[in-house]
Amino acid sequence: MRLSLITALAISLASFVHAQYKYDSELYERDLDFAFEARDLLDSLSTRELIDELVVRGGGAPKRGGKLGSATYTCPHCGQQFMAKQAYDDHVGRCSPPRSPRS
Repeated sequence: MRLSLITALAISLASFVHAQYKYDSELYERDLDFAFEARDLLDSLSTRELIDELVVRGGGAPKRGGKLGSATYTCPHCGQQFMAKQAYDDHVGRCSPPRSPRS
């Protein structure tokens, strides 16, 4: 049975690489430690402290029924409020201003 040079070279390189392989999970363990530290820090804060910090950083207080930092859009013609800009734009395009009585 004859072995070609390329096959012998491939087998020897594969065995060399396998022998020198060292699994290092230190980076993975660091990621877990970081996640646990972040979770512990958040656990130590109350909900009120978290909201206060978000307000200080410019997120604003959450509105009733809305998300933190979300804007409401009010129709200038009828006063209806919208949470989504697309819905507001569609409504304003269809909504007509109130007619003034003719004199």
